[in-house]
Amino acid sequence: RPRPGALGAMHGRRQLLFAALLVLLWVLGGALIYHLVGNCSYVPRWEADGHINRNFYQCPWTYGQSFYFSVQTGLSIGFGLLAESTTASQVYSIFHIMVGSSVVSGALALFAQLALTRSASFQSKEEARLAEASAQIHADGYSGFKFEELRALIVKYTQYANSIIRKVESDPAIAAKQVEEYKAAGPAKRMRLATQLLRRAYELLPQFQKGRLSINDLTEIERQTDGPLQQLRRFTREHRNVAVSVQALIAWLAVGVLFSMFAEDNDFVTALYFAVSTLSTAGMVSVRTVANDAHVIFVAFFALVGVPIYCVCLGMFANVLIDRYNQRQVDDTIQKQLSQAETEFLKHICHIDNKTEAVDFGQFVEFQLLRMGKVDRELLETLRRQFAELDTNQSGHINAKELVSLQHAQHALGIKAQGNPEAQDNPEAEATEQIDSVKVEV
Repeated sequence: RPRPGALGAMHGRRQLLFAALLVLLWVLGGALIYHLVGNCSYVPRWEADGHINRNFYQCPWTYGQSFYFSVQTGLSIGFGLLAESTTASQVYSIFHIMVGSSVVSGALALFAQLALTRSASFQSKEEARLAEASAQIHADGYSGFKFEELRALIVKYTQYANSIIRKVESDPAIAAKQVEEYKAAGPAKRMRLATQLLRRAYELLPQFQKGRLSINDLTEIERQTDGPLQQLRRFTREHRNVAVSVQALIAWLAVGVLFSMFAEDNDFVTALYFAVSTLSTAGMVSVRTVANDAHVIFVAFFALVGVPIYCVCLGMFANVLIDRYNQRQVDDTIQKQLSQAETEFLKHICHIDNKTEAVDFGQFVEFQLLRMGKVDRELLETLRRQFAELDTNQSGHINAKELVSLQHAQHALGIKAQGNPEAQDNPEAEATEQIDSVKVEV
């Protein structure tokens, strides 16, 4: 049975494929119409002696020229060189531009959404790796390692000892020497070195002095002691989608530059100008002649593929900047002193829940999420109503097994109601029957 995340990814790929097919149908259909309506234009053409004849009359446009015009019109590039000569073509262009803007914008938005969506995992790669190492030595690293557990961890996994050594020892040269000595040591000597290292760490480092060192503490030490190369690797790993999109953009720009230099005989600056202005839809440099179908078809294909790559790359880069700004805003909001109005609202929340002004963790989280703008009051009120419906005995708590079972019952009820009109007419009786059967099972 596929995992829910896998099903979501499959659904996203199907949506993206459907959007790509719509764009392809729109472009090819437009090319066919531009070809059939009988457009004619004076176009530049390479002659056998090497000069360009700018008065060559092309009537009607070839399908390659029509494809080129369909792409450059639909993407609002506006290269020029081809001009419509029939009223029917102009009328269709109005429709082609309006519908094309919707289709392309929707496809780009979907592409960007799928590309920009972060991993569903709440753990970093470093934390997940440390959690797995913690399980290997049968320790609960999230609650904190005991001295013996932490020693067993750094004896078996030397990278964590390296981080502690670099944190304890301020002199980089001495730290590097101790790291090499630790790596080369045999099991008995490494155990002795690990004991000495941890005793120094408990004396010098505040993370150790609070008692037990947790996975989060050790992950933070590892981050703080990373060298420039490790920091670059981590940044690349955390922004892998951005790196991939930038590489794709550079590669595609290189394709356009090579085409312009070798097929169009342009110099490097003009070729780069052509590639960038095409992908950004500025359309400042076009092909020298549209009489060659191979050239115009290539440029149309280059723009059709490159414009989405350019847009997604810019979107990802902007997302990195926005994320940093949002994180600063969150930090500022958390540290910001409560106003009188916020204090009164917090008292109101506490009074509703427990009839006192004492703030528990759940109320604190709810209030801070509201301050940060992560949720709104309507959403919280909806969640309160759902909780009240599930809390049938009004105890203020819901059994986890009962919660899952009730949700399954509600889901089954919804499916059954879709195929049973009578159930839709009397949903309360049907719901009571479903929930009562679940309670018996629980």
